[in-house]
Amino acid sequence: MNVEKLFPGKISTTPQKAAFATLDQSFQTTNNQLYQGRFPIPVTLLGGKRMVLLDDLQDFIDSARHQPVKKRRGRPTKVEQMKKKMGGDHE
Repeated sequence: MNVEKLFPGKISTTPQKAAFATLDQSFQTTNNQLYQGRFPIPVTLLGGKRMVLLDDLQDFIDSARHQPVKKRRGRPTKVEQMKKKMGGDHE
């Protein structure tokens, strides 16, 4: 994903717009995470306003692409049970 296509001609954006465009997250959830200090994208203060630099946003997206997906908790789904029973990755 190229961030420059989402925000043409800009070098920064608000955390709310960045989270909505990339994480599909609501504004209120972003505000709550910023307040609690759990917002995953690096935020910079520019003129007393919290902003996300587009370079930082692109780095966040690129680093998230290389992280493994966590195995979900709980009982295996029917599909997972059937794959295990059949002995492989069948669809």
